[in-house]
Amino acid sequence: MNIKTLLSFVAALLTIMVAVKTSGAAQENPGKPLRGHDDRVALDTIEPPYSAIGRLNLGGGRQFCSGTLIAPDKVLTAAHCLIDSRTNKPYLPSQVHFVAGQRRDIFIDHAPARCLIPLKRKASTGAPDIQNYTDDVAVIVLARPLNVAPVSRAAAYIGDPGRLSHPAYSKSRPYLLSQHANCALLSKSKGMWLTDCDTAYGSSGGPVFAYQDNHPRLIAVMSGISRAGNEVFSIAVPVTIWDKLATSATCDRD
Repeated sequence: MNIKTLLSFVAALLTIMVAVKTSGAAQENPGKPLRGHDDRVALDTIEPPYSAIGRLNLGGGRQFCSGTLIAPDKVLTAAHCLIDSRTNKPYLPSQVHFVAGQRRDIFIDHAPARCLIPLKRKASTGAPDIQNYTDDVAVIVLARPLNVAPVSRAAAYIGDPGRLSHPAYSKSRPYLLSQHANCALLSKSKGMWLTDCDTAYGSSGGPVFAYQDNHPRLIAVMSGISRAGNEVFSIAVPVTIWDKLATSATCDRD
């Protein structure tokens, strides 16, 4: 299947990964892979930059997504994570809690949200659709700064990103990071990145890293998956879309 045909399938078959419900106990089985063999491996570490990746507890822990600390008091995630899938309404800031460096029953730091700032000023309810998937980014301003080193962002107008990696929490390992360490950008289309990074439910809002000077840099936010026939691909929103929001987001935003 060529890329042009594939993108036409993507436009028709985009499926967004919603925040998942969890029973509370961590599961260590890798879960069902999205693309053939599951290339995700467990990351039993809290060293940078993984210490800045956290579990986003929503609605008192009934649901969760992934997020990345981009400043001591700012978390980048997917906007659809901030919509309660049961009511189709936005969560209140008091219902959103970021836990940095979660590793089984330990973590580095945590804080509730002070305010929620979606890329699109008037947030859509429910999961993004074909028309607004590039708006599927939000910044959470925390109630206090965390004692955790934020990740570094990639240059806003990077060319070919080369090797990518995607670490995040997921339904199969809800309290331990999993990472596909060597995945690739397949195509770009209207702000959307089509990648072959293995991902899973609960990984929405998790980071996609590129490597500049051999150092991981945050270059995209994982948003969803697409299915084209028997093929499955992941969808990410690159830094060119949300760099300004990440820099300027404040709770005083009009």
